[in-house]
Amino acid sequence: MNKYVIIFHVGAPIDETPEFIEANMAWFKKLGDKLIDSGNPFNPDAEAHISMGKIEHKPDTAAGYSLINAGSLDEAIELVKTHPLANMEGCSTNVYETMAM
Repeated sequence: MNKYVIIFHVGAPIDETPEFIEANMAWFKKLGDKLIDSGNPFNPDAEAHISMGKIEHKPDTAAGYSLINAGSLDEAIELVKTHPLANMEGCSTNVYETMAM
């Protein structure tokens, strides 16, 4: 099994309706033992971009993360594409396979 980092992106604040929360929790439950860490949302008021020693505060759509196990990138994609944010207008998900060091 490989470890994957999922970064959730939103274009605008999400209306966390009971239906959205229920769908989100159902997605985590569906992952079962493939879920390593359900993650946390990112604080949009506490982020920085650092490049060449300079710190910039610029808008970003990254909203949070989760960690999962999967046998391949294709399997991880199949799991992630059913997440509510992967199917909500103005939102997206990125999947990154980690490498052992």
